[in-house]
Amino acid sequence: MAMSTITVGGINPSLNILGTTQQFIFSQQGSVFRLNNTFIPTSLINSETDFDIINNRLSGFRWYHTTTNTDTYGSLTLQSFVNAQSSSSGTNILQFNNSGIGAFADLNMNSHSIIGATWSGTTITVSTGGTGLVSTIPYSLLCGGTTSTGALQSVASLGTSGQLLTSQGASALPQWTTPTTFYVPTSSVPSAPGVANDGIYSVNLGKAKFTSGTATYSGTIVTANSTGAAATCGQGILTGQTGTTIFTSAIQLSSLVNITRNNGVSSAPAGTSVGHLSVASIVAGTSFKVYSTSVNDIFGFNWKIINP
Repeated sequence: MAMSTITVGGINPSLNILGTTQQFIFSQQGSVFRLNNTFIPTSLINSETDFDIINNRLSGFRWYHTTTNTDTYGSLTLQSFVNAQSSSSGTNILQFNNSGIGAFADLNMNSHSIIGATWSGTTITVSTGGTGLVSTIPYSLLCGGTTSTGALQSVASLGTSGQLLTSQGASALPQWTTPTTFYVPTSSVPSAPGVANDGIYSVNLGKAKFTSGTATYSGTIVTANSTGAAATCGQGILTGQTGTTIFTSAIQLSSLVNITRNNGVSSAPAGTSVGHLSVASIVAGTSFKVYSTSVNDIFGFNWKIINP
């Protein structure tokens, strides 16, 4: 069948098509209905083609396609408008371009919605990039689920100040626990200055805290070479059961005093039977004494004061 062309010209500005139903009927397999804008955009003026669906109040929706002088296929935008607004004044709803799809309004997808960029719908599972949760315990830590794709879990308790998070083994959430002992690897204890091995150190590296009775003590790394009235550590030579007085203003009735046998100068020879060491006669802000249970103990010792 021969193809025919109908050219309509001189439309100014409207083409009125009468009747209640108008149809474009195509009978070819590769039929196309095309709105062709042949305007060549410039750096100052874009090409634009609008397809408006408008009511008697001059309001409705439109698809408009715009192309700049640097675009390959431009952008296609769906917008609403009132009072015959142009595309520059309408409200954008949805836009397609070479960067993807842009949504400018709330989306409702079969009762699953994104409103103001907030998801509202079925919980997003771990396997699809979510958490599997609808709520969490405020300030609590999150842990993995019971399976590789199971919902995340909150640690049940918030713990209290100074507690440590402790593993409960496989298939169990960790728990907050109150530490009773601090362990320091040997490799973490620095070498003492001065005479080899004559330093004493708090086992609480990094100012960790420990409690004795009702007092909480802060540990610090110190050596046994400090001097002066305010010194918190130093060395001494035992005089048996008579006791050796250490003068330091750092000593308090609430102080902890750590006494260790000196491994450097004046140390007890190997195999020597020496007495046990003890501390007494504390005078707050002044001094304390170190005693040995052996009258023959004349060997060196290290001392350190740890205050709350």
